[in-house]
Amino acid sequence: MERTANQQGQSTVPGSCPCSDAEMNPFCKSLNEQTRCKLCAASRQLRIKRGATIPVSEFASEMLIVKSGVVASALLTENGKTQGAFIAQKGYVANIIRIAGRTERYDETFNNSHFGCAFTDARLCAVQIEAVRKCFHEDPEFAWKMFSEISDRCKDVMQSLTLLTEMSGAEKVAWVLDELEGMGVDLTTVTHESIGRILNMNRVSVTRVMAAALEQRARRQDFADAS
Repeated sequence: MERTANQQGQSTVPGSCPCSDAEMNPFCKSLNEQTRCKLCAASRQLRIKRGATIPVSEFASEMLIVKSGVVASALLTENGKTQGAFIAQKGYVANIIRIAGRTERYDETFNNSHFGCAFTDARLCAVQIEAVRKCFHEDPEFAWKMFSEISDRCKDVMQSLTLLTEMSGAEKVAWVLDELEGMGVDLTTVTHESIGRILNMNRVSVTRVMAAALEQRARRQDFADAS
């Protein structure tokens, strides 16, 4: 994983953020310039190769913003089962649940069992949580934006729990393929191993149900074409 760090602690003047308007992700574009530049000044840039694993525990003190590419994350239970799986593209914000720090019920390490996987080459921005907290208190619009993002993550969790609990292995694989294709990923580059990593299935199990998963997708496409 190639990492390029900004010079942290130095002030950033308006217009000096490392992203041009043309390549700026939707999340950063939604922020006012002053807040965006404060976050940029406290960030480092990550370049992740397709297929690489992203251990979120390495970024315990940072918020992650997907600048480009498609990545997935999974939350594992103590016995190693996938409890939640999310596939994200440009503009997705991860690790935001750490913004509040220690709470009455949880400490800051309770979700260290998260990990991620890159399905394409990707660029991420890792922003120091302390800088995010400071902006949260200083900028009401940013605070509301973060509240919206946290709400979305809660909805992601509920939807993911429902899907993973009720779906068969073939249905889970079909769901991953649908999500990836919808985000523009070339499915010929997706390995059975990477799918299994997110769904907590071994490569052999993914291969075993792949034909049924593809058949399900084909039936749905035929139904959509006939509608």
